Amino acid sequence: MSIDDDIQLLDRIKTLNLLGREALRIIAIGAESRVVRGGDILFREGQEADSAFVVVSGSFMLTREDAPNGIAARSAITVGPGTLLGEMALITQTLRPATATATEMSSVLRIPRSIFMRTVESFPDAAVRIARDIRQRLGETVGGLQRVRGRLEAIEGPQVDLSAVNLDTLDVDALLGAAQPEGAAAAPPEAGAIRPEQAE
Repeated sequence: MSIDDDIQLLDRIKTLNLLGREALRIIAIGAESRVVRGGDILFREGQEADSAFVVVSGSFMLTREDAPNGIAARSAITVGPGTLLGEMALITQTLRPATATATEMSSVLRIPRSIFMRTVESFPDAAVRIARDIRQRLGETVGGLQRVRGRLEAIEGPQVDLSAVNLDTLDVDALLGAAQPEGAAAAPPEAGAIRPEQAE
């Protein structure tokens, strides 16, 4: 694929399309193309993650290796072209929450965190858009977990403690390491925004 083809692919992906085409050009130039044969593992659950992957062609099965027998098979999902795997690894140190295995001859673009962060720092307007998007989706995720907790408590009594999850104190902007653009007013907190991501 040419750089322009890579840019078009990245521009179709939620979150990355918030960067704008000039920033995407920088990322496309710095991204690494990889071919993964069917049956080969792209990354394994529990590994340190320093990059995200965009599926260009083929498909990958995502599985949790620590899931009990039977549950793992039911929870496995398959993703294809245009999927962003490992989004959170672009902005913070994290571990792979699942194993990604190619189900056929596939290709991916590897986006290192270092390149993504340097690009974001050069485009502060994009950093603000991404911070808002992540904060909003985290709110949606926490809201979903709270609804699940309510159902579990209704069936079996209190079990799940989400009290430590506080979007008011979650500093996404600090994670991104980018300041507000000059003259921009600080965005109001969006802790109550409930509006999935992503099976990495």
